[in-house]
Amino acid sequence: MCMNQFYLFLFFFCEIFRPFAAVLGIASALFCSYGVAEYLQDAANGMIAANMIGMIMFAKLLIALEVLAPVSLYLAIIMAFGKLYDGSELYVTPALRISPAAVLKPVMIAACGMGIVVAILSNIVRPWSYDELDKLKDRAASGMDVGALIPGNFYTLDGDKRTVYLEDKTILGEEARGVYIFEALGKNRLRIIASRKSVSVINEDKEDKKAHGDWLQFQDAHMYEIGIFPHVSDRIMQMRRGNRASLQETPEEEAKGELPYYMIDSTWSLMTHPNGERRRIVEAQWRCSTFVTTILLALLAAPLSRGGGPRRSKSGRLGIAIVIYFIYYMSYMTMRNWMQSGKIAIFPGIWWAPIGLETALFVPHKLIEITPMAALLGCLIGLGGLARHQELTALTGTGVSDWRIVQVASLLAIPFSLALIIISQTVVPSAFHYSQAIEAKASADRTKTGHFFWALGKGGVFLKVGSIADDGRAWGIQRFKIGSDGKLEEFIKAQSSIPNPDGSWHMSHLLKKTIVRDRVTEENLDSLDWKPFLSREEMYYLTFPIAFVSPTALLQHIIDGRLRGEPALLCERELLNRLALPFSIVALIFFAAPFLFGSTRSKTVGSRIGIGVMIAVAYTLFQEILDRAGLVTGISPIISAFLPPLFIVAAAVQLYARSNPH
Repeated sequence: MCMNQFYLFLFFFCEIFRPFAAVLGIASALFCSYGVAEYLQDAANGMIAANMIGMIMFAKLLIALEVLAPVSLYLAIIMAFGKLYDGSELYVTPALRISPAAVLKPVMIAACGMGIVVAILSNIVRPWSYDELDKLKDRAASGMDVGALIPGNFYTLDGDKRTVYLEDKTILGEEARGVYIFEALGKNRLRIIASRKSVSVINEDKEDKKAHGDWLQFQDAHMYEIGIFPHVSDRIMQMRRGNRASLQETPEEEAKGELPYYMIDSTWSLMTHPNGERRRIVEAQWRCSTFVTTILLALLAAPLSRGGGPRRSKSGRLGIAIVIYFIYYMSYMTMRNWMQSGKIAIFPGIWWAPIGLETALFVPHKLIEITPMAALLGCLIGLGGLARHQELTALTGTGVSDWRIVQVASLLAIPFSLALIIISQTVVPSAFHYSQAIEAKASADRTKTGHFFWALGKGGVFLKVGSIADDGRAWGIQRFKIGSDGKLEEFIKAQSSIPNPDGSWHMSHLLKKTIVRDRVTEENLDSLDWKPFLSREEMYYLTFPIAFVSPTALLQHIIDGRLRGEPALLCERELLNRLALPFSIVALIFFAAPFLFGSTRSKTVGSRIGIGVMIAVAYTLFQEILDRAGLVTGISPIISAFLPPLFIVAAAVQLYARSNPH
């Protein structure tokens, strides 16, 4: 009897483990793929060393496993028991004198075992991984290559403490021309470096490289250290040839007796020394709750797997389970974030309404990103269900060709594309703007609107606006005027400004410094009117990440740039990528054909989802890599935007021909 119980336990355990391994593998691959795509942007722009991306993603994956493992077990139990219910195996267990406890025993053992693993991940691996991740990011940033930066764009480093801009570079990127660096020195000074030429130089000193990274060697450069408050001394230096500087932040030594950063501190220290800091309390609660969360999700999966009877499709169960988990996870993370920021009490707090609004505002942008993947999955699942039940075979028997069916399905790309264009033009920019406004209202500093930008005007005028409101008011204004010889001629810092009816700014509480023949003259002004070189609409869009800018605004930037002789390369690529979106939808629908009409038509819903996710991930990675490589190598934006869908259509034709040789 004991041996029979052991075999029964082993049977159920294996049924759970197989989908668990598959779901965890797919989820991990998906997580890493999108993470790599995110870092490829920085690597392509020379912001980090490309050879460090793999190690960074491994550290991030270790952190993510405390979330991926429980949800994988949750879905695996639903898939495994759902399969047994579909085959009526579990409906006959009472007749075989198998008690419900014997059926649930493997679930409880798997849940407790996974709970222990997740607890180890949360309390030991998580802080270690965050510590290693910080070190890896510092090492990756030390490999920054200024020659790989795209001319005509501002790059902010170290949380806006440093800003880099270059006017031009050689084709191979070995030399940059017109390099400008703006760096905050503490709270009282700014360092401005203006160089006609600069090249990256490898730092041979390994210990120094850890602290400063590689060097920039300047030629014919000027460096200024300007006080941003009255009566703060200034320094002016000239660098002829061979002078070097680092763009990396020098690591700050941890103060004696100061508690470590809460993400890398031990759980015991977080609990025994909260230090009155909400983030430490919330972090300790999070780490202690993951064990219980894992067990609760596993227990929830058991009744969800039953469905409504042996004829009920398991795809419906999976859909309900995913929706339930999504609501649960978003609620969980929301409560954590709002407790950290002090918007609600530690216990229990009213959190769901405002965060639900802010989260919903980012849904339109994500909808545009996932539509091609959704079209592929919809085609695989929907038409795959027809193929499995022979409906597609009946259609082809009436004379309707396979490609005719796929062509009809691809017509869905037309309404999808029109809807996405409308969303991209109207909903996405407004939603992002309102989300930033919500975050700003929650901030203690009412001058922080979440909107800041850098801009370059004619005559070497650099403008930095720390925060700008919808009505045109601005705060934290800094204006630099640099001559054609690379010398700083004027620096103005204004506390705030309000717009005048004629479009000019009425700036107040100003500090003005004029540099003539290496001598600095300081003036304190109550107010000053100045006409900015940007319209209010241009400022509005400069505060947006390029992915949230409307297509018409992108087109206007491209036209204006070409009229000025300054091509807006990033805007061109973004606009072409959006124009290629309908072709991506059609291409992925066509790519589903070999899996619908070939020998794989009998595959289950779960396997089709897995195939679809892997195809979509591979396609997305191909797009991202080609796009980032195009930024560095100068590949035409048209090629990088339209080559992936053409490639996937060609691959679909080849696969279909192999699976249907007749």
